[in-house]
Amino acid sequence: MAPAEHDHEIEKKDSRTVILSAAFAILSKFGVRIIGLISVALLARLLSPKDFGLVASATAVMGIFQTLALSGIKAVIVRERVLTNDIVDSGWSLGVVLSIFLSVVMSVIVGPLLSDYASYGAMLPVFIVLSFHLVIDAFENPGLFLLEREMKFQKILYLRVSVRTVTALVTISAAIFLRSYWALVIGILTYQSLMTVFSYRVSPYRPRISFIQWRHFARPSAFLVLGNFAKGFATSGDRILASRFMNASGLGQLAVARDLVRMTTLELSSALADVILPALSLQPDGQTASPNQVIKSINGIALIALPIGLGIFALAPPLTNLLLGDQWGEASSFVRILAIGGSYAAISEICAVTLIANLKERQNAYLELGHALLFTLFVLIALILFFPLAIALAIAILQIAFSLLRIGLLLRVLAVHPIYFIGPHVRCLISGLIMSGLLIAIWQFFSPVDGYALLLVPFGALTYISLVLGWWALIGCPQGVERDVWSFVVSHSRRNFSPSHQ
Repeated sequence: MAPAEHDHEIEKKDSRTVILSAAFAILSKFGVRIIGLISVALLARLLSPKDFGLVASATAVMGIFQTLALSGIKAVIVRERVLTNDIVDSGWSLGVVLSIFLSVVMSVIVGPLLSDYASYGAMLPVFIVLSFHLVIDAFENPGLFLLEREMKFQKILYLRVSVRTVTALVTISAAIFLRSYWALVIGILTYQSLMTVFSYRVSPYRPRISFIQWRHFARPSAFLVLGNFAKGFATSGDRILASRFMNASGLGQLAVARDLVRMTTLELSSALADVILPALSLQPDGQTASPNQVIKSINGIALIALPIGLGIFALAPPLTNLLLGDQWGEASSFVRILAIGGSYAAISEICAVTLIANLKERQNAYLELGHALLFTLFVLIALILFFPLAIALAIAILQIAFSLLRIGLLLRVLAVHPIYFIGPHVRCLISGLIMSGLLIAIWQFFSPVDGYALLLVPFGALTYISLVLGWWALIGCPQGVERDVWSFVVSHSRRNFSPSHQ
């Protein structure tokens, strides 16, 4: 079936559409991550940290190459104001060619080099098998990009949750029978294969090989690719660098800790980023995003991400032990440090997408490149000194520092005074620190069994909400994200409990 010859026109999205789209995007990522957490909890008991470490460097390379091949193309398609089928098909075709090339590079060049580089022996078969993931991913229907562009996240929600559920069952079954790291490899390939196959069921768009509009991706994609490659290395490069200095078990502890933090902090911001990019890029009549909208987005993610990170910092030992089991004790120390940096990385993600939506991909790419270079230097120093926790500390410090730099750049681009970010941010940070201190004090004083830590989670959430609203009321209830949240709760409560509604 050939695609219809028409432009994918921009439709004006009202605030209700954007909010519903954000809700579906968050539900999509939340549902996938809940299934992912359950899967990790079971797999952590069926497999050893060594099994996770044996595939860590290969999955890191796969993730970096996947980002390098497709993320720049996706951003161009989603934010393009006048989008034709030729542009979509050219982007998809370029992605296929680049992914096939990178798949060969991963299996023929990078795999042998890193297999010799790693301290725990050759892992070339894993690199070769996972290189097929890049090709499978490249053939995914670009119609999913169009659904994101049109903010139709409901279909993507059903697809992701269904595929993740089936993948979890397959991976756990493989782990039961194989008791080997190959179960993880099977799970990775299963997920991407199902996503690719069913993407053609979810979207009616049918791509075709075409390079007519390849120049359309040349200039903007260059900085997008540079920025995304640097970001991918700063996200996963520690697993590659550490494979020389750490044994497979220690690397598995670090890799799982980073994944847990990403599931609980960064996934929230990535869901909002899927909405923010088309919402800000495709405003009608060539309008740009208002500074007020952007500041509310940044403060909104800070309002949620900071308490999550600080809450995980407080309760990481019991919650990690409860989720993963006794053999993962070292991971809790990594989680504790990485959680704080992860909360700032979530804020940074929203700032990066906003910069790209405002056509500032060059400045964003330079920031990402600086982050990646310093990340490499700091991690290597920590590894040479053989102080594993220093790796997590270096990652967290750099995430916080470059998050603040990116926020400063964005405020400068939008010509917004820093006080509009500093005020709400400080209120969230102080409230989160008080909440975290209370949780640590209560846990240390009562020293209950690990399961009781779950009871402290709602206590911490209520404490944080009360503190944030208390600070806000104390300074006179100024305009900002707190007022928006309060107004939404009040209006929603009145609507649900009014006599007319009943």
